[in-house]
Amino acid sequence: MIRSLLRRALRRLGILGLARRMLGRERPAPHGHGLLVRLLPSLTADRGAYVVEVGSTREKLPGQGSTVVLAELCSRLGLRFVTVDMDPQNTEQARRDLLAFPEARAVNARGEEFLASFVEPIVAAYLDAFDIDHGHHSTKRIERYRQLLATEITNEACAQMHLECARALLTRVVEGGVVAVDDTWSEEGGAYGGKGATAVPYLLDEGWQIIASTRTAVALQRPRLAARG
Repeated sequence: MIRSLLRRALRRLGILGLARRMLGRERPAPHGHGLLVRLLPSLTADRGAYVVEVGSTREKLPGQGSTVVLAELCSRLGLRFVTVDMDPQNTEQARRDLLAFPEARAVNARGEEFLASFVEPIVAAYLDAFDIDHGHHSTKRIERYRQLLATEITNEACAQMHLECARALLTRVVEGGVVAVDDTWSEEGGAYGGKGATAVPYLLDEGWQIIASTRTAVALQRPRLAARG
């Protein structure tokens, strides 16, 4: 009973995986862009459709590097790729990393605002932006949020930002297209925690379906017209 309560508390704080890894009980879960790597080749999309990443790669750590991974995949599949980040330092790094992919681009903007004005067809979106509050952010990262967004890193602000992204993507993603949300997990009673805490339930209520997931990421697909009748 006590162990279950402790596990639930750590999950709500967003540090369950961190605690397990510190105890040597669990390997790090693969990041959510791995879901798109698996799903994108099977999606039907016109050449020139977009894959949009919200939250460019910051640290080049094992299992991460989503920006280059997705750009390379899009290049092979004939899709266009754009990565968006609110921090100009991250955007500049992304631009350097994407030099090998002339069809890809990096944009400095708030993800939710960029998506709200983006009019090109989107076959897939990867949401991995505003951080959850796991209590271990560096002073530098905290200050960057204060400087660039005039806000603190809180779970409520994180969930709200990703919800706004989901709202913008609701009709901008093509039918049969996919949205993957990183750092998101299912909880008891059908609730969700992490970045997709409110975005995932919102898309589910709108008729989207979960088609793939890991311990820390969820991918949802927009229904096709034929499936609605």
